Amino acid sequence: KLSKERKVINVILLLFVLGTSVFFQRIWMFTLLFGLLLILLYNSEIVENSMKKWVSISKLTEGDWLIKEVKYRNIKIVPKPTGISKEDLRKLRKLYREGKVRKVLIKEGIPFVPVFLISFLMTLYFKEFILLSLANFLTSS
Repeated sequence: KLSKERKVINVILLLFVLGTSVFFQRIWMFTLLFGLLLILLYNSEIVENSMKKWVSISKLTEGDWLIKEVKYRNIKIVPKPTGISKEDLRKLRKLYREGKVRKVLIKEGIPFVPVFLISFLMTLYFKEFILLSLANFLTSS
């Protein structure tokens, strides 16, 4: 099941593609972008549902993405975009040694995939500008 945040992102992406399709004179470009959007939505479901796993504290490494926050008395470790820090890992290992926490839910994945997708879409959208800029740079040297 998709989270509320993921659903909001999916709706925003759909509105973005539909909104920018007005500027495209060729129908194939709209079809391509709409197809990419459908692939992205499907991929987000796969990521949301299949890339989570429970991992023993002893197998955690710095940078793993924590999904649920871990709380025990005055110790609180919250998920961060950069992943688990050395300090968080030290706290988790202390709780593990004391027998308070055995496993945590993390998200496995490739951290730069969203950046590659956004870069690809921007390249499609601004391809003439990029090519003209590159041509001007090469001819001015």
